[in-house]
Amino acid sequence: MKRCHLPKRRTGLHLNMTPMIDVVFLLIIFFMTVAEFSRIETEEVELPVADEAAVEESVPPGRVVINVDKDGRLVVSKQQVDFSTLQGWLRGEAQQHRIGKGEINLQVLVRSDGRADFGRIQDIMLECARNGIWQISFAALKNRAPGDAETGGL
Repeated sequence: MKRCHLPKRRTGLHLNMTPMIDVVFLLIIFFMTVAEFSRIETEEVELPVADEAAVEESVPPGRVVINVDKDGRLVVSKQQVDFSTLQGWLRGEAQQHRIGKGEINLQVLVRSDGRADFGRIQDIMLECARNGIWQISFAALKNRAPGDAETGGL
């Protein structure tokens, strides 16, 4: 008797990997874009060293970053501004973040070059106080390591 061989049927499950690869690439693009947007607020400045500097655990919503370079120029969101423009901008931000009678929910982070004139930072602090902004923090390095110029704890 002659045995007839029938083609074997595949009973396994086949998954189409194309959609999953597409999703992975989209996630990679998304996270790269978000990382770039988070760097928009920061300028390359040589932060001062402070023994009590601590790494900030979370970034509060509604935080404003003001960068001061070594020559005293002010940069906010990659735009160089003069002090009078900064005054108006802080006034507008304070009005926008007012949550109650006299209460303002706004934090200002000053990233200043260690070689900048302190008078410029003092002017920023006074302007924040005039507008009722009391949550001011300063970026600093805890310990300066070789080749560590722009980054550090807050």
